[in-house]
Amino acid sequence: ELYDMKNAGACAFSDGKQTIVNSLLLQKALLYSRTFNGLIIHFPNDRHIMGNGQMNEGEMSTYLGMAGIPMLAEELGVGRDLRLAEYCEHRIHFSNISSEKSVRMIEAARKTILGMTCAVSSTQLLLSDDELKDYNTNFKMLPPLRTKNETKKLIQAIKQDKIDAIISDHSPENSLNNLNQ
Repeated sequence: ELYDMKNAGACAFSDGKQTIVNSLLLQKALLYSRTFNGLIIHFPNDRHIMGNGQMNEGEMSTYLGMAGIPMLAEELGVGRDLRLAEYCEHRIHFSNISSEKSVRMIEAARKTILGMTCAVSSTQLLLSDDELKDYNTNFKMLPPLRTKNETKKLIQAIKQDKIDAIISDHSPENSLNNLNQ
């Protein structure tokens, strides 16, 4: 129960990087959390558009012959979530934004929905999809590293106070567990 967790001290609710695919479920979470001013943190991503993508869709994915994840996957997720937040008259926090267009959509929504916020990962600001040119899987991330141009646009959005937080997005995984299975 979100309400019980709020009373126990929780200040926000998230499913991590598990995008809530079911729009009705996200709508109910927004409506319910609105009653006690709870904050829903959501990772916007249209998994159908993402498909089996392994990295950013663009020149580098074409060069490497790898399936790409278009920014459209994120942007469709942001668009849907903004419409639901507007309908529910409640705020949402977008985690892990990697597209300047997503930032613009969130910025526009702030005019009608108070408390709308977003965050970008530090890796999205420091690295680009060029890091993958040697097939280094240490740079495989979700959302994927975008182009240098997109990185510059995100840095500019921070300077203009359009992005509310920079996060580490630290998601450690024990590769030894995978070897023992």
